[in-house]
Amino acid sequence: MQRIVLMQQSLLNEDSLLRAVASAASRMNTEIAGLFIEDIDLLNLAGMPFASEVCFPSATRREMDVAYLEKLLRRLAGEARRALESVARNTELRVSFRVARGSIFSELVAAASDTDVVITGSLTRARSKPSLTLICGAGIAPQTIADLLRDLAPRISGEITIVLIGRSSLDCKRWEQELRGAIKPDWNPRRMRVVCPKDEQDLERMLRA
Repeated sequence: MQRIVLMQQSLLNEDSLLRAVASAASRMNTEIAGLFIEDIDLLNLAGMPFASEVCFPSATRREMDVAYLEKLLRRLAGEARRALESVARNTELRVSFRVARGSIFSELVAAASDTDVVITGSLTRARSKPSLTLICGAGIAPQTIADLLRDLAPRISGEITIVLIGRSSLDCKRWEQELRGAIKPDWNPRRMRVVCPKDEQDLERMLRA
């Protein structure tokens, strides 16, 4: 494996998950790349004259401001970058970080086509069961993902979805069987599912879900 891409600010600021990924990356001798996406749809919405937001927990309403939102995104990206660099400090772990502005789906697809594993998900504290999605290239070996999941799975109480790109339905089933066989001694794989999109439209549907 050459690179693990971590997406979304909630993942990049989750210390325990970052350390788990760092541990796996060090063992696999690979790089961690942080990717922070400035959602263009959200920015476009903020520019609409009718756009407003409801503040929590006060429930007060205020107009959305593009300049304020851009400033907020820059601050969040800076926090994510520092969190990633902090985990890698005093180690030989290779890390990189970049900010992209665009649609979340397009950036997901672009990241998946340029690396081995993309990790995304929902780890916000508002969710009782944090979930995780791994998007894997066609050439990734089941054993590689099994090694990665040994570090990640204990920190995820919700569902783990593995999106396997570029595989036929039959090949996908064989790959999943090999993966489950590799991880079964370490943790219960019942809350894990492996899906193989048929085409780009199917991939978009899966990722949006």
